[in-house]
Amino acid sequence: DFIESNKMDTQYNKDEITLIPDNKDFAYIDKLIGEISRYSYMEEKYSNENDPIKRQVIRDFAIIREEKEKDLRIKIELAYKEASLIYMFDEHLLNTDSFKATINEIQRKLIKNIYFKKLRTQLSETLVSKIFNSKKEDLHRLFSDNEFKFFDANGNFTGDHLKIVEELSAKINTGFVDGKSMEADFSRAPWGYSFGTIVSTLATLFRAGRLSVKYNGDTWFSHKQKAVHDAFSNATKFKSASFKSITNALTAAQKNKTVQLLMDLEIDQHTGRKVDWNTNDFDLADTIRFVADHFISTLTSLDDTVNNFDILFQNVAQQKQTLLDYSSKVTENNYIDKVEYLLINDESFKSSIQTIIKAQKFIKNNFQKVKDFKEFVEDVSSELKKANLSDDKIEETKDEFMCLYKQDMVKNFSSLRQFAQEVKDQYYLLIKNSASEMTDEYQLLQDQLEKISNNLKKNFPAELNIENQENIDNLKQYFADRIIGDIQLGFSITCENCGFSLSEILNYTALAPNKGVEITIIEMAFISKAPPEPDSEDKTKSENDTKSGDATTPKQKNTAPRKIKLQMAGKIMTVQEYKNILKSQLTALAMARPDEKIELDIETLD
Repeated sequence: DFIESNKMDTQYNKDEITLIPDNKDFAYIDKLIGEISRYSYMEEKYSNENDPIKRQVIRDFAIIREEKEKDLRIKIELAYKEASLIYMFDEHLLNTDSFKATINEIQRKLIKNIYFKKLRTQLSETLVSKIFNSKKEDLHRLFSDNEFKFFDANGNFTGDHLKIVEELSAKINTGFVDGKSMEADFSRAPWGYSFGTIVSTLATLFRAGRLSVKYNGDTWFSHKQKAVHDAFSNATKFKSASFKSITNALTAAQKNKTVQLLMDLEIDQHTGRKVDWNTNDFDLADTIRFVADHFISTLTSLDDTVNNFDILFQNVAQQKQTLLDYSSKVTENNYIDKVEYLLINDESFKSSIQTIIKAQKFIKNNFQKVKDFKEFVEDVSSELKKANLSDDKIEETKDEFMCLYKQDMVKNFSSLRQFAQEVKDQYYLLIKNSASEMTDEYQLLQDQLEKISNNLKKNFPAELNIENQENIDNLKQYFADRIIGDIQLGFSITCENCGFSLSEILNYTALAPNKGVEITIIEMAFISKAPPEPDSEDKTKSENDTKSGDATTPKQKNTAPRKIKLQMAGKIMTVQEYKNILKSQLTALAMARPDEKIELDIETLD
């Protein structure tokens, strides 16, 4: 009846095992206990007696007590080994042979019923660093037991259905829970999780983007943020950190479109940050922010590098305002919204990034070219004004060039280069024709100069005409520099071969007749014989004047000027007639000293 009553009382108690010993020897056991108690009492009372006989009697009682205690222990042990074991409503009859095995089996059953959520195996806290640092494709190798199959072979998180994930997530789904509470709760029934199992699973959820962590006053969302690793690897710091599940998630379509957009922009090449379909949702949203910040910084650098950047590249500078909408801090509450906002405005985001990238490449590779084009076009226009010329085609092309330059030189680079080339081609025609005329003029002068040079060498003494020969040589070089075989133009108004611009060529062409006069003057100055020496009287007089202190040199004496009479048929004549007159006059003065004064008497016959 007692056993049946106990079975009824404990039938629902999963955490209680009752062991009811066999009571068939109860009377004998009870008798032994009484006798042992009496012997123990006598020993305690008479152990210090002075009478040796009494002490001997007490020693004999002690021996009897010890024997009875041995007998009592045997009887009690036998009573338990042949007892009835009750767990819930089940009764198990024990014997000496089955006692230990049955007790262990029922204990395991009790533990299983109490820790019914306990896992077969546990994880080690040493896994944390490997979870954070391993490559995606290596994550599945960290967990061999099926209870911890968090990742597939590609590194995708597939552990939502696992018991450990479900249990931890249920605890932290609604708010942040500190590590100390989590360890205390999950180490008890019904879980019995070890610290390593708890912290390694949380690290896995963090790596998969399913967990946010409050630690050191900040909220962390990504395992790439190294500062939060201590919250997992240090047991003391783990207790002070708090954890919360991230329940919001992007749809597969949203994630796929976002990843594809960022990959199409080749953000890994520009920012060094990579994304793929394994990137967790929060990291994906944070990458959008990072990309926006990167290109805002790029705009700032370009503004610092290029003078008047916001004016010259107005369209590029305006992209900053677009990117500012994506640069705010990513939090648990807004990361889904950030991705959704990007997907709604994906074209404007993509256009902004591409505009900045193109401008960056343009400034590096072509901006100086466009500045050179602009300077060339403006120089050509100024050169035409200097040459007192006009060219409608050049002016129209220049106006079109400046219009595109002010609009968007990055987008219009090809057209700007084309217009600059058109100006260059038209200017080339002008300078080529002008150079041809100049070459013809100076080629004739060169031929004329060559004739008088040959005449000088053949018919006049060289020692008397050193100055004339020098003048001829100088003119030869001057003429040779202006005889141009071919015009070579870069984007510059001066010819690369001759170094002359259009206005200079026109000016030299206009001056060609004057050089013809110079040739005539040089020719008329040829000296055929030396002037006579002054007579002895004049020489003596000069020496006396010097001795007497007269500082006046022969050049400074007031002698009467030589009178030259020049008769002309009229004020209007041909160039050749005028040259003949000059030639005869120079011949008449060939023997005169260079410092001698002359007085002209010009007579016109008409």
